[in-house]
Amino acid sequence: MFFKIFKLFKSDIYFHLSFSIPDIVLYILIFLFILLNIIGRALIFKKANKKIYKSFIPFFAIYEYYDIFWEGYYGLIEFVLALMFYILLPTDVRLLNAGFIAYLCLLLFISKTIISIIGNSKLSRSFSKNIVFTFCLIFLGSIFRLLIALGKDEYSGKIPNDFNKKKDEYKRLIKQHKNSSKNKVYMISLYKWRSIVAFVACLVTLFVSVLALFSNFVNYVKKDILGDLLRYFTINSNILVSLAAACIIPYTIEGIRKKRFSYPRWANLFHYSAVICTTLTMIFTLAFISWYNPILAFARHNFFLHIVSPIMILISFLLVESDNKLSTKDSIICLIPFFTYSLIYTIEVFIIGEENGGWADIYCLFSFIPISISAPAMFILAISVSLLIRYIYNLLSEKRKKQLKQYWPKDADPIEVKIEIYGLGRYMGLKEEINNVSLPMDIIEDMANYYSIKEDELIRSFIKGLVDGKNEKKSFKNN
Repeated sequence: MFFKIFKLFKSDIYFHLSFSIPDIVLYILIFLFILLNIIGRALIFKKANKKIYKSFIPFFAIYEYYDIFWEGYYGLIEFVLALMFYILLPTDVRLLNAGFIAYLCLLLFISKTIISIIGNSKLSRSFSKNIVFTFCLIFLGSIFRLLIALGKDEYSGKIPNDFNKKKDEYKRLIKQHKNSSKNKVYMISLYKWRSIVAFVACLVTLFVSVLALFSNFVNYVKKDILGDLLRYFTINSNILVSLAAACIIPYTIEGIRKKRFSYPRWANLFHYSAVICTTLTMIFTLAFISWYNPILAFARHNFFLHIVSPIMILISFLLVESDNKLSTKDSIICLIPFFTYSLIYTIEVFIIGEENGGWADIYCLFSFIPISISAPAMFILAISVSLLIRYIYNLLSEKRKKQLKQYWPKDADPIEVKIEIYGLGRYMGLKEEINNVSLPMDIIEDMANYYSIKEDELIRSFIKGLVDGKNEKKSFKNN
């Protein structure tokens, strides 16, 4: 597969800037990449108490490697998917123009990537690494596998099963804890499916946006007009979306592990801004561009940039369980990228003009409608979209909180509430590594207000349960 990718880079069909890179340099880079993989995996075998020679046996090495942190057959499945992708990947035509083969290759690549991401996540947890390291391992596997192999972290077994020898007992314990409190669903049912959907949505967003952006980049490099690419709001908004999706993916992975997809305020606003920009792109495409140029609106990679990417990033945004409530001020702040682009576009098109070296009116904003009408109309549309997304986001957040509170009995004794918070801490202590657990402050604050209990008392109950759960898990492992 490495040599087919090498051919693609050397082909003027995909990328012609590689003429400046000698073949020998690319071969050396490929050799170093393969060598890092071999050394890293061999040392990981040693850390996991497996015979090093097994890491050099074809096929069997793949099975044994995945058996360290998951199940061996998943490694073989990933290998088969990669092999099929390699066989079908066209080298004489652009992938996006390859018809059915393109969609099949896309499906194979996504399937292989999902298995690889899950596998790297499990590998990271098997060596007690944090979410940031996991994210780096997913994107720079060769380097960070070597860091695992050379690091001081000890192998702690297959984390997904938590307790290999006592798995049935562990499952019985969790099930018993869930069934022991019918009115306490709010403590355990933290809607893990939202994190999974958000993860898939961000992954698809990142993949299709990067692929489509790369395709545009190649086309403009060939035409020697790369500087013109940033004239398009679609390109700028999808660059923003790609960065946002890449930032959000680590939090979705953490959400899958903890059953809660939550992230800090800066990431929330960054996500919000990206959603606004791509939603405006989709609306403008459907309302205007599709009428006078449907090919420009939906042909090939534009379909992903104009439709798929906006929908996927919007889905991930609306599923967030962040305790940040968006304000009107946030809606205006997150429009800064749109306002900046609009200002530049107006100056280049209306003030400088195409005849003086400015931009052409590619969106036909000023060609048919006076700027005194089109500019205010676009600002009103942008602000309306921003406020509408904010309204839906806050509405769904409040609805989720109400869903949790409907299981809270009004006459519950403070001791019962503390027991429930203790139970949540114990559950997380059993399920998660202690370093990866964060305080569910939104639940604690809501319960403290609802039952007139001091927050510090509930926090102490949660921590006590967390420590007890951790000790129980440790005892299961030791036995």
